[in-house]
Amino acid sequence: MLKLFFLLLSILSCLWSSEYSSIKAGPFSIGGAVRINYIQDSQDIDTQNASKGSQGVFDLDTVRVNIDFKQDQFIGKFEHRWYAGYDPLENGTNYSFIHTAWLGYEFDAKNHIEVGITRVPFGPTAYGISNSWFFDQHYYVGLADDMDLGIKFTSQSIENLKLDFAYFYSAQEDGVGKGGESTRYGYDIIDEYHEKNQFNFRIIYSQDIAKSSHEFGMSLLYSQLEAQNNGIEDGDRYAVSLHTKSHYKNFTLKTQLTRYSVSVDRDNNRVDDTLVTMGGFNYGEGVASKAWLPSASLSYMIETPSLEWLEYVLPYIEYSNIIKDESSFNNSEMIMLGAAWARGNWYIYSDLAFANGNYFVGPYTSSDGGTNNFGANSGNDREYRLNINFGYYF
Repeated sequence: MLKLFFLLLSILSCLWSSEYSSIKAGPFSIGGAVRINYIQDSQDIDTQNASKGSQGVFDLDTVRVNIDFKQDQFIGKFEHRWYAGYDPLENGTNYSFIHTAWLGYEFDAKNHIEVGITRVPFGPTAYGISNSWFFDQHYYVGLADDMDLGIKFTSQSIENLKLDFAYFYSAQEDGVGKGGESTRYGYDIIDEYHEKNQFNFRIIYSQDIAKSSHEFGMSLLYSQLEAQNNGIEDGDRYAVSLHTKSHYKNFTLKTQLTRYSVSVDRDNNRVDDTLVTMGGFNYGEGVASKAWLPSASLSYMIETPSLEWLEYVLPYIEYSNIIKDESSFNNSEMIMLGAAWARGNWYIYSDLAFANGNYFVGPYTSSDGGTNNFGANSGNDREYRLNINFGYYF
């Protein structure tokens, strides 16, 4: 069945040849993507509708437009995304937001600067340790693939070293949707506090050892938190992370250990300061304010030159866990078994996620009284979600 599916994709791909995978207009390249999810899970969390049955459903995930800019030493990127979201109280809601919008300058082949809405340098890769559609738990506490408004300088002038220095004036702006401040791509602190004056530093050292290659890194983050209500004080947060990426033959191992802490006024309209509200993808909720976060992934690249319908498949296993300081909170653990499949302009994630503490892999908080989330996580049941994401990139 999988072979037949990819053969169908090959036929569809002929309608848009890879030779014309993006539109060129002077210094601009215009592209995008359309992605669709197939979902089946232990709680029907994305349907909440008995008429759709229990055999899983197809839903539109993302439509996005990308614009790349290159003129002499000037560079830039812009990306806007549209989502067909689901809200258990609204029975459906669409939303959109700017994902990326920056202009930059390349001083030379090893040094460049970016100004605008750009990715925060934190962790071993742009997506942390993850290869999956879900990412790992770092993403949901704002410490992986997060976009903020500021300036970033990247240098690889020193042999075997990559350095990132960044200052972010604020988090990215709200998008268009019913989620208010949660209508955004990356997870940010919202409602009672706003992120301001954030500083980031990342260093990655590369070294080949025998037949293997390794990257050893450290990431640092410090941010002020500006109180939005009278009567509460400003706060701050910090995060420090040690991370590695090792490659041997077709295996890639990525590890990360992070300590983060958010300090806010105890009188912040909550019981105490053990929770802080974070929002993303049209949904906001309390997240543990202090925790350790270990994560790791192992993947294996399988190239398939003998198969016309497939270029390669990347199976992987991933683990991450939010280990919270507050003793009354349950930890938020997630295990991922998956594989990514590539053919031409198609890229497909097939993920089976198991979690006790991720509200995309279990019942929504609004209907279950607070279990399966990144805060108190009062439940102990492990939920699952099978997610297959079909993406066509052009």
